[in-house]
Amino acid sequence: MPLRSLIVGIRSLSARGSSAFSPNKFGSLQRSDIPIERLVVPKPEKTKDFAKEKEFTVSKRKIKELKIPVGISKTERERLEKIQSRETPPPSHLCLIQCSKPEFNLLECKPGVSHSLCSTYWEKNKHSDEWFIIRRMTKESPSQFATEGNSWEHYVPDRLDPLIRDALADLSLKTPTQVQTQCLQAFPSRYHLFIAAETGSGKTIAYAAPLFTKLLQSKRKGFVEKAVILTVTAPLKRQTFAALSKLAAKTDLRLSMCSSDAGCSGDFDVLVGTPGLVAKTLRKRGASSDIKHLVLDEADMILDESFTDVLTEIFALVPVSDSITNPNGDSDGARIIFCSASCPEELECLADGVVDRQHLRYIKSPKLHSLSKNVELKFIRVREKDKIMRLQGLLAEDMRRGELNQTMIFCKDRATASFVHQQLQSFSHPVTLCISNMAVDENSRIFVATDVAARGLDLPRLSHVINYDLSRHLVDFLHRIGRVGRLSSSFLGRVTSFVRTPSEVRLTNAIELAARLGRPLSQIETDVSGQLKLARENRD
Repeated sequence: MPLRSLIVGIRSLSARGSSAFSPNKFGSLQRSDIPIERLVVPKPEKTKDFAKEKEFTVSKRKIKELKIPVGISKTERERLEKIQSRETPPPSHLCLIQCSKPEFNLLECKPGVSHSLCSTYWEKNKHSDEWFIIRRMTKESPSQFATEGNSWEHYVPDRLDPLIRDALADLSLKTPTQVQTQCLQAFPSRYHLFIAAETGSGKTIAYAAPLFTKLLQSKRKGFVEKAVILTVTAPLKRQTFAALSKLAAKTDLRLSMCSSDAGCSGDFDVLVGTPGLVAKTLRKRGASSDIKHLVLDEADMILDESFTDVLTEIFALVPVSDSITNPNGDSDGARIIFCSASCPEELECLADGVVDRQHLRYIKSPKLHSLSKNVELKFIRVREKDKIMRLQGLLAEDMRRGELNQTMIFCKDRATASFVHQQLQSFSHPVTLCISNMAVDENSRIFVATDVAARGLDLPRLSHVINYDLSRHLVDFLHRIGRVGRLSSSFLGRVTSFVRTPSEVRLTNAIELAARLGRPLSQIETDVSGQLKLARENRD
C-alpha cells in the first residue's frame, strides 16, 4: 500500500474514534483511571521495650525441677517421691502420732485420715529400731471434772458428812471428779453399784466418801452397819487402808485391816483385806447380818475364776440383797459395790451372776478403756539382746531429770524381773524389786515389778513407766500405764514400751489403731486366769 494512502486512512479513523470513545460515555482512558492490584505488605509492629515496661506477663509453663537423683534404685526413688508428695502442714498444726518413718505421721489437721500403721510389719527383724510416739495432748488429768458450782459443799450434809468434807479438804481435794460426783448422786439409792472409770480417776474416794457418810449417819441413829472392802493384793490392801484411814481421821469410825498372822483384832466398822483373809475372819466371827456394804475393788480381777471358791464362801457368810446368793431372796442383805478400771461385756455378765441385773446400776466414765491424753506413749521395736542397753539409756536420762522423779519397770514374770534387777544393780542403779506381797519402799528411785504392782498402786512421784516386756493382755496394759498421769501425780507421765515378740506386735497394732482412730481400746479381756487355764488345757 502506498504511504500516502496509509496516512489518509489513519486520519479518518482518528476522526471517527473521537466520537466513539467520548469520555462522557465511556470514561477516561487515562492511566490513573485503570485499577491496578498491588501487593500490600503490612508494616512491622513496633517492638515493645521490656526494659521500660513496668508490667509484663510471664509464661505459665512450669519446668519440672529435678529433686531426686537419677542414679538410684527404683525402690529408693519411689520412697523419696512418696515422702516429697506429702503436704507440708501449717506450723500451727500438731503431730498427734510421730513415727521414725515420717510418712506414717498423723497430724492434727487430718485426724483419722491415715490408718496405715507404723507397726504393721514389726514382726520382721529388719524393722528393729523403728518407733512411734503417741503425743501428750494435755497436761491435766482428763478425770478432773471442771463444772461451775461443782464442789463438795454442794452435797453437805445429806450425801456428804461435814467431817468427811473437812478430811477431803485436808487431802487437798478441792472439787470432786466426774466419777465422784456421779457416785455421790447415786449412793442414796438401794441399788447395787458398778463403778467403772479409768485408772487414777479417784474411784476409792468415789465410793468411800458416801459410804463413810452412810455409816456415820446410821451410827448416830443407833443402828449398826458395817462395811467390808475386798482388795486383790496385799500391797493394794495396805494402800487402800492408808487412804481410808486419812479419810476417816476426823471421825469415830473403826477401821481394821486383815493380816496373815493376826487376822482382824477387835470389832470394826470398816474391814479391809484380801478375799482369803476376809473369808477367814468372817468364818471366825460367825453371823454377819450387820454387814450392809460389800465393796469389790478391782472387780475385774476379783470376779476372776481364781477367786470363785473364796467368793462363794464370803457370799454364804454375808447374805447379799436381791441376789441368788441370798437364801431369803429379799432385799434385807448387803449391798455390793463393784469397782473396776475396765468393764467389758463379759464382766457385766459375771456381775449379773452375783446380783439381780434389775437392781444393779452402772456408773461408767466416758473415757473408759481410752488411752490417757495426758500421758506420752512411745513404742520401740527392739531385739532381745539390745533391751538392757536401751534400758540403761532411758534410766540415765531419767536420773538427769531430777532427784525426786521415779521410774517403774514392768517385766512379764518373776524370773525376768530378777534378771533385770540384778543387771541394774551391777550398774549401781538405786533399784527395788517388787515381785511379792511385801511392802513397797515408796522412796526408791527405780522399781522393777511384775503385774502385781500394776493394780491400784499410787506413787505420786512416779513419772516414767517402762514396759521391758509388753503385757500379754490389753487390760494389763491399761493398768500399767495407769500408774502415771493420775490425779495425785506430781510429774508429767510418760510410758516407753519395748516390742519384740509377735504377740507384742499384735498388741501394739491394736493400740496404735485405737490411737489413730481416736477411739477406746476394743476387746478388753476379763477372767484372764480362766483364759490361761483353758489355753493350757488345749495345749495339753
